[in-house]
Amino acid sequence: MSNQTSDNNKRIAKNTIFLYLRMFLIMGVTLYTSRVILKVLGVEDFGIYNVIGGLLAIFMSISGSLGNASIRFITYSLGNDDEQRQRIVFSSTLVVHLLIAFLVLILCETIGLYLFFNKLVIPEERVIPAFWAYQYTIISLIFVFINLPYVAVITAHEKMDVYAYISIFDVILRLVVVYCLQILAFDKLSTYALLLLIVQVLVQLFYWIYCRKKFPTTRFVWVWTPGFLKSVFSYSSWIFVGSMAASLYTQGLNILLNMFFGPVINAAQGIAVQVQTAIMRFSENFQKALQPQIILSYAEKEKERLYSLVISGIKFSYFLMLFVALPLIFQVDTVLDWWLGDYPKETPIFVILFIVICLIRNYSGPLMMAVQATSKIKKVELCQCSLLFALVISYFFLKYFSIEPDVVICINVIADFIVLSFRVFVVLQQMHFDILRFMKQVCTPTLVVTILAVIFMYMISSIDMGESVFGKFIIIVLSNLISVIFLTYMFGLNKSERNYVRQVMLNVYHKIIT
Repeated sequence: MSNQTSDNNKRIAKNTIFLYLRMFLIMGVTLYTSRVILKVLGVEDFGIYNVIGGLLAIFMSISGSLGNASIRFITYSLGNDDEQRQRIVFSSTLVVHLLIAFLVLILCETIGLYLFFNKLVIPEERVIPAFWAYQYTIISLIFVFINLPYVAVITAHEKMDVYAYISIFDVILRLVVVYCLQILAFDKLSTYALLLLIVQVLVQLFYWIYCRKKFPTTRFVWVWTPGFLKSVFSYSSWIFVGSMAASLYTQGLNILLNMFFGPVINAAQGIAVQVQTAIMRFSENFQKALQPQIILSYAEKEKERLYSLVISGIKFSYFLMLFVALPLIFQVDTVLDWWLGDYPKETPIFVILFIVICLIRNYSGPLMMAVQATSKIKKVELCQCSLLFALVISYFFLKYFSIEPDVVICINVIADFIVLSFRVFVVLQQMHFDILRFMKQVCTPTLVVTILAVIFMYMISSIDMGESVFGKFIIIVLSNLISVIFLTYMFGLNKSERNYVRQVMLNVYHKIIT
């Protein structure tokens, strides 16, 4: 292994550690605040906030994809030492995001408002507070879009420690929001949205101040570079189309459930989405640490290293996610009782189904990073648009067959799997990766480990362990820990990966005893 490769791997490991520390802190705060928010707002207002958030999340998820686009262009610009060129790249990227933010604002205040007043099921006495909550959330969304190039600069420079510190500042402010919400006498729904807006503005200021001080290239300069602006906008527009389709699909489902079942079902879905988001972070943090190296590997035409990073990213993030997912699936009622106490009856099955969606979507992360590095993303993003057919099918079954909410989610799990399969196939072709090699090195080991782990966990959970709920939970968690580690080592890793793991463990052992 070359010194350069070794340094890159160490950097990935360091960044992964910072990202996971960030994740655990955010997860802990989220679990606490979700419980308090549900109690303070009540099930109905909690459901209303989630369906309002659903409208805006149509655009919010776009921000993640556009953020990846920003990282791609900014990382490329770091390949040369031309500071003026880097400044032009950043400024052009910021201009594109400002234009998209303006477009999103127009859509939110037109189509979004139409859906708000004509399609959402909101009790009449809650319409005004819900309207103001919607407006505050729109402004928060605009700040998110403006913030993306600054986050991209930090990521491109692989300053994940700074990213983690700012996130800590963010979660501390959200704890303050929860405290304020309990003591303030104003309407809880609109106040909650306003306080979150203030948090978003303060976080944006933090990013802006840090980038201005550490990276002179983030000082905006007005330049007109039609060629570069065209390439950034073209690339971002396809990202926008794909993300918009995914968001319309996800949040369209939210709106459908609201139309046919009311805001209580949206509360159940909102809780399930929070669990899904927490689990997705286990893979996303590892994958995010890989992203700059994936882009650089492509830029430097290191195809084998690029493939290795993609394979490692998918496999290891999947096993990390599986480690967390299985105890939640088999102990979902216990976890929800401890966490929330009172929740809608559909919540457990929603949580399980959304966890399954997490596991399915895990495959696409590193592959999408790789194909985004090429800028040839049109086919991949168009594949995403086919998800919208699932909404049509769901609406048909809801209207004419009166199916239950969990059946709707099952339809969308199947749709997720079909579309993901097409996207993976398209990406592998575009990247000139061997499909059979991918199936052998990724799909087979992850599937084998999953099946064996599920069988083992089912057998353990079926054993009569007495009346101690806490004791059973601990046994389930420990059994999952042992089984996933063992099965991953035996069936999830190839020979060279097992040798590498053994070497790492030996190094750790020698450091401890010496």
